[in-house]
Amino acid sequence: MDNRPIDCEHERFPLVSVVIPVYNVIGYLPETIRSAVNQTYKKLEIVLVDDGSTDGSQDYCDQACVLDSRITVLHQENAGLSAARNAGLRCITGEYLTFLDGDDVLTPTAIETLVAIAIESDSDIVTGSFQRITRSEDFMALKLDKAYRIMSSREALEAICFPHELNISSWGKLYRVSRMGRIAFPVGRNFEDLATIPQYIARAKKVAVCTSVVYGYLVRQGSI
Repeated sequence: MDNRPIDCEHERFPLVSVVIPVYNVIGYLPETIRSAVNQTYKKLEIVLVDDGSTDGSQDYCDQACVLDSRITVLHQENAGLSAARNAGLRCITGEYLTFLDGDDVLTPTAIETLVAIAIESDSDIVTGSFQRITRSEDFMALKLDKAYRIMSSREALEAICFPHELNISSWGKLYRVSRMGRIAFPVGRNFEDLATIPQYIARAKKVAVCTSVVYGYLVRQGSI
């Protein structure tokens, strides 16, 4: 893969939608939003879905929207993670989609890396690696390796049975919306990705599996 930086402002590069469900994560939300806003890939729409927060997260979302025109905020009564993601899915306009949970972070070049691979390989899904972290500073220091390989839809479905090869999580991936559609997550169910991501993969013609660690998964008490 060509490691030269891409001109993300050029009109030929696609709009990427970032859906961020938010529920009572005020202690982590500023870092999460900052990691999205400060992406080297600038052609973004960032959809914050406040799922009935009561700890000030709802107000912080509104403040962030004022500071960056790429941010849209949706407020709804508490209905759970799946319902929040579904609300975001209904309003996105990007050619590509990625999910970011309200207490996790992206590396600064995460979306640029995934988009570059999607364009170069013409893949419908690009998945990166993730790192379990206890604070965002540990994650930002990681170096990226942009190597990737291509899987067919069948190969990718087989690979999700072995988490070290391809993880089942919705986050840490880039999806081509025109191919995937907007498959809803099951409301009121934990491990909702198990019911949804195989459907996304089944619709893909090609899945690019990238070795770059692009997503920081925060390990904390109180999360699902």
